[in-house]
Amino acid sequence: MGNQQNDVIDLEEYAKQGKEPPKTGVVYKFRVGKVFGESNTALVTGSEILEKVGLNPNQNKLYQKLQGGKREPIEKNESVDLSKPGIERFETIPLDATEG
Repeated sequence: MGNQQNDVIDLEEYAKQGKEPPKTGVVYKFRVGKVFGESNTALVTGSEILEKVGLNPNQNKLYQKLQGGKREPIEKNESVDLSKPGIERFETIPLDATEG
């Protein structure tokens, strides 16, 4: 078996084609705004998604964009299953930078 390269799958393309992403053995490519990130595991947290595209989880609110235009907020410590069909991409909104 040796050094098998995992296929990179584009979640946005899978969602548009109505295909179900594999559960294991692939690299999940996802988009946050205009930036792409990748994960070797299907389960990631909101913080991990933001960190993979160079954003600070304490300064950005993450939303998951689903097929049909629906948006769902993702908390920092909330797990997201990237193998779930229908995830198109993620979006962020900067949190208020007010001093506390």
